[in-house]
Amino acid sequence: MNTGATKSQMHILMGVVPNVLTGGVPAGTDDVTSCLESFDDVVVKRFRYGRRREHESTISKTTRTLIDLVHVVVMLLVRRPDIVHLHSGFNRNGILRDFMYVILFKSFKLPTVFFYHGSDPIKVAGSRFLNSLGKILIAKADLVGFLSEEEILMVKKRYPKGRYYRFKLATNVNKRIKNLDSLRVSSSQLTILFIARFVEKKGPLDVLRAFSLLGVKYEYVRLVMVGNGTVWNDCRRLAEELSIGHKTEFVGQVSEDEARKYYASSQIMVLPTYFAEGFPMAILFSLIDGLAIITTRIRGAADYLSEPANCLWVEAKKPEMLADRMRRLIDDEPLRAKMGEANKKLATVFDASLVAAEQLSMYKTLLADCESKN
Repeated sequence: MNTGATKSQMHILMGVVPNVLTGGVPAGTDDVTSCLESFDDVVVKRFRYGRRREHESTISKTTRTLIDLVHVVVMLLVRRPDIVHLHSGFNRNGILRDFMYVILFKSFKLPTVFFYHGSDPIKVAGSRFLNSLGKILIAKADLVGFLSEEEILMVKKRYPKGRYYRFKLATNVNKRIKNLDSLRVSSSQLTILFIARFVEKKGPLDVLRAFSLLGVKYEYVRLVMVGNGTVWNDCRRLAEELSIGHKTEFVGQVSEDEARKYYASSQIMVLPTYFAEGFPMAILFSLIDGLAIITTRIRGAADYLSEPANCLWVEAKKPEMLADRMRRLIDDEPLRAKMGEANKKLATVFDASLVAAEQLSMYKTLLADCESKN
């Protein structure tokens, strides 16, 4: 424990994903960490945890991990935190890295928390080696967090000795909605938005196929595709093959700030994902901005959204069903409006200040439990 800290302060060593990477982890955790830093009774020391670039070679990854380990050992010796909290992913790379860290932290007798942003427990359990490491990791960690009850149940079934917690991604809701109206671009067209990494399991190809099925009645509707990834070129080709290129805009990868104008100028967000993630930030941002949503009933979405209050559900890899859901929301403006208002209200539970307070309460409970065992 931190012998230099006052009794009124909790010192947290926080492993954060570098914000040079795109995706939900930095977008959904930075504001929470900033709120924790603003509390009088909390001192947070951040360190960069995990990859620094979108693509790393094995040699670069191994070297960086060893350097990070040395850096963390120095911080442990100098700062003596009360608790360590790491953001990671419950997959092959995450488990290999996290196993080393949990052994290190427990050698210092530090309470250790892992928050996993996405998980693939079936694939992990399918490898005898990874399964063994995962079992030790879960048992040694003091708390393991996932973004959905579905993930907790899947992991708990395989590793029943763990202590589990469902956490939330969050952002500064009031800051995001402050200038929302100024970002909107008025148009006679209705806009459907897909915003995610262009990987097959996120459903971009299914979105294009569904959009092509809408028919001539919906010529005034346009599709905006924001993001980049492995199937980007496939999507561009498919749009031309389906003769929807003239009403489909491919934007490419944009910053979080640039993405705001696309949310603000859209009416419907579609995400027919079956990707191994917990709770997509695209859904959270769509809630805040009051969009109607079509998505799959999996993981975090299934925990927080309900049909028809917040979304319409669609099954993965079913373009015909997705097209039907699109038509329903396009034709029913009152439903879109009602859904949008309900989503704005739901979004308040993901405000960073609220989530940071919940997280602080979790830390205090965990520290009290650890101290009672010693």
